[in-house]
Amino acid sequence: MYASLKHVFLVLWLVVACDGACPNKCNCTRIGSSWLKVKCSGVKQVPRDIPSNTKLLYISGTVLSSIQEDSFRNLTSLGLIDLSMNLLKLIPMNAFRNLTSLKSINLNGNRIQGGFFLPQSIVNIEMQDNLLSFGDLKIILKGLKRIIMLNIKNNKIGPNLTKDVFAGSDNMEH
Repeated sequence: MYASLKHVFLVLWLVVACDGACPNKCNCTRIGSSWLKVKCSGVKQVPRDIPSNTKLLYISGTVLSSIQEDSFRNLTSLGLIDLSMNLLKLIPMNAFRNLTSLKSINLNGNRIQGGFFLPQSIVNIEMQDNLLSFGDLKIILKGLKRIIMLNIKNNKIGPNLTKDVFAGSDNMEH
């Protein structure tokens, strides 16, 4: 009986230890008692083993060229994602949609074109220096009512940008 109880504790310890493990090429810092800040560098793809209690995720200035639709699926506590200064071209439509705690996203300095969905919780969107068109922007902003800050400088939006694109975003400052 003692031996089997010992095995149970060993298995439990392994589960707990693995849950908090930091992915290769990433630095994990505890924020308070239950959240993590994860900063990854030199990665070619979003690590699959990012801890589920990650609140802040930084994968900036790497050679990340794509993300998968399920890259962030288990990261429901995310409040901020920084994917700036990468080589991203296309973001799957539903890559961020189910991240109901997400407040801020930084996609500056990529080559993104095409629309994608963002969660209703989003308030801060940084998309400067991409290849987004007016049509892409309409898809991205559709139904978002809590936006306070939107940065879309240096894209391919053109002269078609009208107030109706921002309908419902009464909190926006500029």
